[in-house]
Amino acid sequence: MSNTDRINKAKTMLQAINIPFTVHQYDQEDRELCVLNEIELFQFPRYEDYYYRIEPYLDTPRGKKVDNHFGVVVSNEGSNSFDMEIYTNQLINYFIRNCPTHRALLDAINLNLKFHYERIEKLSVLSFSDFESNLSDFLNKYSFFSKIEDLNSLRKRSGLYLMVLDDYASCYIGQAHDLKIRIQQHWRKTNFGTTGIDMFKALDTTRIFALCSDSAKQNQIDKMEYLFIHELDRKYLLNAWGGGGSFEFIHSDSPTIGYGSDPLI
Repeated sequence: MSNTDRINKAKTMLQAINIPFTVHQYDQEDRELCVLNEIELFQFPRYEDYYYRIEPYLDTPRGKKVDNHFGVVVSNEGSNSFDMEIYTNQLINYFIRNCPTHRALLDAINLNLKFHYERIEKLSVLSFSDFESNLSDFLNKYSFFSKIEDLNSLRKRSGLYLMVLDDYASCYIGQAHDLKIRIQQHWRKTNFGTTGIDMFKALDTTRIFALCSDSAKQNQIDKMEYLFIHELDRKYLLNAWGGGGSFEFIHSDSPTIGYGSDPLI
């Protein structure tokens, strides 16, 4: 999907979601049971027994999608790449199960959908050529980063990693004691309180670089992480924090949002 298509889709989706909203309820076999408004939802206990899709996104897939990426098997619900329609319905299900009141549900869905769609729109206007120039300058300066073709080569290796999402002209820098496990955690995790790296899926990561440093002390790793994060232009970073144990926000427009959400990480 081109950046123009993403921008248009984000704007269209933001306009399409109506508050109050209507959801369709499905059983575990994905058979449609009934149509509910947001007030009727609270007349049905045991939300975990059902699945919900919000109008107009009634055709999003369910079930595990399995792919092979960077030499490892990856699996996620619905898709192994970020899809706004799938993500919308997953977010709807999350808040239906976790919001204790009708008002909290409306607030959480309204705030989060708006925030996530606007975030995708912002990412979609980034210049890939400018991003690639900034990234190339970084990798030329810190040439000890190795390009990774097979994630298994990072098993039980500690150090720092750089995940590149070319389609979004974005990247993420982190550290780990086991680089393979940490990157896979990002790919499996769905954190509805973030518009950072954990909003995306495995196939969105197009390049991986790593600096393996098994003998380095933790304070050295922290310093390097902080340095590397601040070497890249912030607008291309999916990090929310400054790294290295810093409590500095990279994106000041990334608040903790919604009911029961964690701070962005």
